[in-house]
Amino acid sequence: MVALHIAGLPVEEVLLAAIAAASPLIALIGWEISSRMKRLKAALRRPRPPARLCDHEFGGAGQGPGVDG
Repeated sequence: MVALHIAGLPVEEVLLAAIAAASPLIALIGWEISSRMKRLKAALRRPRPPARLCDHEFGGAGQGPGVDG
């Protein structure tokens, strides 16, 4: 069986060297993705206070003079 070669080196060695060189970058990308997922999940779990309507937003008698004086 004929072994495949790239630039005179066996393909397996070239692939292993490429993976070894890229592994720190791959780890950093994975770390960044997991960090962003954790932040997104925490933001989705964070309770939000219900929206409050002020008196002036629906025509009630609020503080101070209104448009009519």
